[in-house]
Amino acid sequence: MVVCNIQEFRKYAVQYLAVFVATLGMLSDGMQFGWPSPAIPKLLREDSPIPMTKEQSKWVTQSYIAGNVAGVLLSFAIFNKLSRKISIFISSLPIIISWLGNLVASSISVLYVARFIGGVGRNMAYVAVPMYIGEIADPQIRGVLGTFMYIMMNVGVVAVYALTPYLPLSVSSITGLILAVVQILFLKFVPESPYYLITSGKEEEARKSLQTLRRSDDVEEELKTLIVAMKRQTAGNNRFKDSFSRLFTVRSNLKALGILLMLRAIQMLSGVSVMTMHIHMIFQQAGGHLTTEVSAIIYGVMMLSSCLFSMATTDRFGRKSLMIFSCLVTSLVLISQGFFFYVKIGVGYNLDYLAWLPILNIIGFVLAYRIGLGTIPIVMVSELFPANVKVAGVVLADLMYSVSSFISNALFEYTEDALGIFTPFWLFGGFCLVAVVFSILFVPETKGKTLEEIQYLLMNKNTACVVEQGKERC
Repeated sequence: MVVCNIQEFRKYAVQYLAVFVATLGMLSDGMQFGWPSPAIPKLLREDSPIPMTKEQSKWVTQSYIAGNVAGVLLSFAIFNKLSRKISIFISSLPIIISWLGNLVASSISVLYVARFIGGVGRNMAYVAVPMYIGEIADPQIRGVLGTFMYIMMNVGVVAVYALTPYLPLSVSSITGLILAVVQILFLKFVPESPYYLITSGKEEEARKSLQTLRRSDDVEEELKTLIVAMKRQTAGNNRFKDSFSRLFTVRSNLKALGILLMLRAIQMLSGVSVMTMHIHMIFQQAGGHLTTEVSAIIYGVMMLSSCLFSMATTDRFGRKSLMIFSCLVTSLVLISQGFFFYVKIGVGYNLDYLAWLPILNIIGFVLAYRIGLGTIPIVMVSELFPANVKVAGVVLADLMYSVSSFISNALFEYTEDALGIFTPFWLFGGFCLVAVVFSILFVPETKGKTLEEIQYLLMNKNTACVVEQGKERC
């Protein structure tokens, strides 16, 4: 369902505002994510404020991704018992420290450390924010709210593409720093997750949170449903090691984990982080009539536009059908771009008459990726895990995401040097074809279902099973 009139917007206004504040730090994160693409060409110049070699420049991206892995492991250790709001607050702190490091860095070592710390904050946010969104959102708009993270991140990418090539590097650092601080200041005004409050034994606070989020005093039915659902989902010992164990010993949890590990891996093995972190270099090799800076800004704007479009499709069409369509078209576009580079660079043909094709392919990649592959996995991260394994499950899914990002960047940087830039494009296209088959066979349809109904679906129970008046009815 898409919020398309004033009455409906008012109904969900508090949820939209809460998610906006929760994802505000993703603006700053998007700037860090996209920063290497316009910044590295500046840093490789003779007048660079931080002298570096081409080999060293590779670690400007990889140190950030290594920080992603560390951020996942840190989340694994600290987020299980913390409230969702505090978790989001903590994830903002490394981002602030990272921008401060970027601002004062005068050597490559300091820059590596700053980028690493920024990566830590990024993946801590990718654990904390989806949990918060999934637990406060009405099922009818959960898919829309789940896209906010990517929208905010891509606004940040566009901002850094627009600022960094034309202004001193310090400008982007100061801008990113301000955005992260603003999020911290406003975070105290948003409601806490009612799911977390119930698990903490704060039933009255959970009632007030629901009343604020739903803009209604009549929340008793939903509160009773949540209490029953949380008792079932958190039954047994709630120590974190037991939560981790239940991921692998409960069939429905293992099924959810397997689906999300694959989806999060394919997200990165499609090459999206490579595109964002190296788009200036890719356009430079592709040639064309536009400058690399203008082409990169077009890429960033299309990423943002496609995120906005995905808001209108995520809850209108099924998750499964969007994934299949997205992976198939993304694969075809990547393979096509690989052939362009092969003919132009590998064979040496003059393709000036096709100078428009790379920008068209990249736009096609962006649109196809964001409509499903770039959105559905992050929405499902907030949907598939029950409360008693949610932190452990989200952390492991994000660990796969980070490791796959590291692998995809390493594949690009080293196969591009050794075998030609066309090779990684073919590899990424092949991974997306694998995702098509996986989506057909294993991805469940969660559109319009409550978190409790999704658990019945994963357990292969009749999804007509519902909880009414505090009791399960099938």
